[in-house]
Amino acid sequence: IFWLASLIILFFSFHRQYVEKFEPCTLCKWQRYIYLLISLLSPIGLIHRFNLCIRYALNFIFFIGFWLAIYHSLIQFEWLSDHCAMTEKIESMNDFMKMLEQPKLSCSTISWKLFGLSASIYNALFSLFAVIALNIKIFKRHLYVE
Repeated sequence: IFWLASLIILFFSFHRQYVEKFEPCTLCKWQRYIYLLISLLSPIGLIHRFNLCIRYALNFIFFIGFWLAIYHSLIQFEWLSDHCAMTEKIESMNDFMKMLEQPKLSCSTISWKLFGLSASIYNALFSLFAVIALNIKIFKRHLYVE
């Protein structure tokens, strides 16, 4: 399920960038790395002897993805300052002129919403759900033992 969901999310984000011509912010690109790792590791978890190891790895990756999405959301709600709009290193006058011509992408800009929630909120919710789903056996085991 995580493999399929991560592929759909990656497809949607690349579609937005390359078909709809919307350039993502820096944190959106970092979120893609999370889903790329998940899509690469998830199929390995189907091999029984690697299942537990991959489950822990996915737990860790989704946990990082959750906090990255929360951080992104806090910037979008303007509760934290936006570091994504910072300028690049300028080495020449040509670099400076190119920088002035390009629009600055900012994580505080919410470009896509569904039911009033941004993609970063959905990323946080999906990551939280994934961490809970990956640990449901552990939660059940502790409930029955006690």
